[in-house]
Amino acid sequence: MADGTIPVWFHTALAVGAIASPIAAYLVARKNVSAVIESANKQIKSAQKLASDQIVASVISANRQKWLDAVRDDISEFVSELQALRGISVTSASYQKDKSDVVKRLRFLHTRIQLRLNPDKEDQNEIIKDIDLILENIGSPDVDQRIDALVLKGQTLFRSVWKKVKTGS
Repeated sequence: MADGTIPVWFHTALAVGAIASPIAAYLVARKNVSAVIESANKQIKSAQKLASDQIVASVISANRQKWLDAVRDDISEFVSELQALRGISVTSASYQKDKSDVVKRLRFLHTRIQLRLNPDKEDQNEIIKDIDLILENIGSPDVDQRIDALVLKGQTLFRSVWKKVKTGS
């Protein structure tokens, strides 16, 4: 060594360093790539969940709108049939048939409205009760007030459901 030669161990250390350095760089890069892939997979899953939630909200909102339109149409037709029943002339030759047709339609609408509404929800149950009271007291002088109450409760229900449709909740 005094003669100016470099010891073997030094050459070995240099060789090991030359080999270890790229291996260490490879391992660090591999770890970084794994972290990037994992992060990308999380972002993809998050985007898929968001898209799925938006689709579900859109479908629910569309179905809620259809339900709202159907209940509104049924209540409107129910009130219209009530008015028609009250407008049938007792002296008309076809009084019994006309009355029978309207009563049959009223019963059909009553049942369809009941089936569309949820009796466990207070506002919807109130509408069902109002329709029952109207049918039980169809000849009563206060039936107009009951009809007005039914329409008002329907409007309140439609307003609350419409808010849910607009917000997509």
